[in-house]
Parts: sequence; C-alpha cells; structure tokens
Amino acid sequence: MHRKYLSLLTLPLIATGVAYADNEHRVSSYAEAAEVEISPAPRDRRLIRLPELEFSMRIDATCAGETQAQSISISIADSVAAHDVSAQEVGPTDKVMLETTFKVPGRQIAPIAIQGFCVSGDDSDTKARTLLIPAAVAANISLRCTSENSQSVRYDRLPLQIQLICVPADDPMDDQQPNAD
Repeated sequence: MHRKYLSLLTLPLIATGVAYADNEHRVSSYAEAAEVEISPAPRDRRLIRLPELEFSMRIDATCAGETQAQSISISIADSVAAHDVSAQEVGPTDKVMLETTFKVPGRQIAPIAIQGFCVSGDDSDTKARTLLIPAAVAANISLRCTSENSQSVRYDRLPLQIQLICVPADDPMDDQQPNAD
C-alpha cells in the first residue's frame, strides 16, 4: 500500500518541476577577455599583480510570465554596477539586451600565478606572445523582474578570462638613429 501512495505523490512533483522550468527568468551573457600587457621578468617570477581590467559584456535577459525586466546588476570582485532596463520598450517575455563595459581596479583582484611565461632573456620568440587565463575572475549577474503583485530575481555567474600579452622589451639599439655624416 505504501508504494501506491509513493507513486501518486511523485507524479505531481515531477509535473510541477517541468512546469516551473518552462516559466522561469532567463539570463545569457558573454564577455570578451580583458587584455593585459606585461613585460618580461626574471624566470623566478611566480605572481603578477594586475592593473585595472576592462571587460566588454553583453547580457540578454527575459522575464517569465507577466513580469517585466526592471534592472540588471553586475558585480565583479568589490565593484558593482546597476543598470535600469525598465525604460526599454519591451513587453512581458520580450528579451532585454544590455551592452556595457565594466572596469575593475587591479587591487580588487588577487595576483595571477604564472610560471615560465614572458621570461626575460627568453629568445625563443621575439614577437608578442599571449597566454589566456580562463575563469580568472567571475561576474555575478542579477536580473530583477517585477509585476504589479510580485518581484523576483534571477542570478547568473559568468566566468571571465584574462589575456596576458607579453610585450618584449625594446632593444636599445633600435632607438638609436644612424649618424648622418
């Protein structure tokens, strides 16, 4: 008899879960890697302190049901920006788009551990080299949706990349002009 009740109770829970999944707020986001130029350093360098980072971001958001997008907030480290998107002329369930540039002071981000990249005296490549650091930091994104009777928030997390660019030191001989005799 217990099995009969258990199966009857399980069926409505599964159906409720499916119905909820079709009626939820949606956030999709994209960001370009922040680029940082660094100079060659001694081989024993282990950490790089980052300067201010700048991320170009695009966020697409849709509120479920009869709710409308009110705001999109972004936080990276200790920096936060809130964007009022309620003025965009969209109806319920229409997509809201936000394109923005987000700057984060370097002091808010922990040093990046690298080894063997952009080493002084390394003559294997005289041109700029790059190293992509995936998921170095993350952006926390929140979408606030409102209606006459309710407010709700959808959270999303976007891993951000940092592109390190090794810029070889200029050769002092390149700066000298030939003597005109």
